[in-house]
Amino acid sequence: MLTVRDRLEGACRALLGMPDHAPLAVGSAESRPPIANVPNAITLAGYMATLAWLAGAHPGFAVAGIVADEIDGRAARKLGQTSEFGSLLDWGVDLTLTGLTAQRAGLAWTLPVVTPAQVYMRERGQRPAVGSARAAFTAIALLKETRKR
Repeated sequence: MLTVRDRLEGACRALLGMPDHAPLAVGSAESRPPIANVPNAITLAGYMATLAWLAGAHPGFAVAGIVADEIDGRAARKLGQTSEFGSLLDWGVDLTLTGLTAQRAGLAWTLPVVTPAQVYMRERGQRPAVGSARAAFTAIALLKETRKR
């Protein structure tokens, strides 16, 4: 029976067009953290929840996405499961959803400033204590949609 890790690694290999036996990272399995862990699952769950909301699902999915974004990094640090993969996964999801939620909020015009600011902060290892551009855009979109009702 395949484990969740086996399935996730298999999906990654298939997505990248890699053979089944190809390693996903340099170094032995013992020297690198697994990519299938609780924090990465939280990141992906938040990603899927936000995408569901963007596709028309209940606004609660947007809230779930924001909550997941707030707790994934904290969970990684608390559980000792931080990794470069997890950090890049979270950042990629944040950049993607920041653009999509900005569009939903009618604020796509701010992205030429917001995106370089996100890159600048990441490069310097800075992150806000709470919240993100994605959370702000999501909240604005939810407020606008609530007013329309």
